[in-house]
Amino acid sequence: MAEAAVDKIRGFVERIHSHVDYMFNDVIRLVEEGVEPGEEFERRLMAVEELRRATTIETLLLIARWQPLGRDLARAEGYIRAAYDLFRIARYLREIVRLNSVAGPLVELGLDSAPLKKAKEMVGTAVKALLEENEELGRLVEDADKDIDDYYLHALKKLSGEKISRRDAVEALLARHVERIADHATYLAKLLEPPTG
Repeated sequence: MAEAAVDKIRGFVERIHSHVDYMFNDVIRLVEEGVEPGEEFERRLMAVEELRRATTIETLLLIARWQPLGRDLARAEGYIRAAYDLFRIARYLREIVRLNSVAGPLVELGLDSAPLKKAKEMVGTAVKALLEENEELGRLVEDADKDIDDYYLHALKKLSGEKISRRDAVEALLARHVERIADHATYLAKLLEPPTG
């Protein structure tokens, strides 16, 4: 019976990821084509928050009802953290949309969408690693994080001159959001690691 409850929680995490993945597509389209997300984007963000709460509640019910020990308890706590990380990713995607609104159309700046696409792939791989309990996939996410960190540092270094272009400033903000998304993907991947201490 506990496995049915775990499957329900996994389903919540998959649904959260589905919304986040859709939001990624909207943000990538915004950066590449200048197409602003519609109301559906905000609805999906609200759905992510709702599903995050449902994941927490269902996981706590699982703990209360089945009193899982050891590995089951760690899995349950991991699903709660996963729902939170996916919620944070959705919020960073919204910040990119806000950046587009405030700083002008990102598409006009010719920013590279490859790091954003890589972050999207990292999130998908991290969710798959968590749900399948596949440590090898988790390591792939951690390795990819180094590339995103390099992208972010490169964007920051462009700000060291006396004159900073609008493009470089906006790219640094975009890079920061992408870097945080990649960090949360890495946190998801690390949920597979046994706790230390």
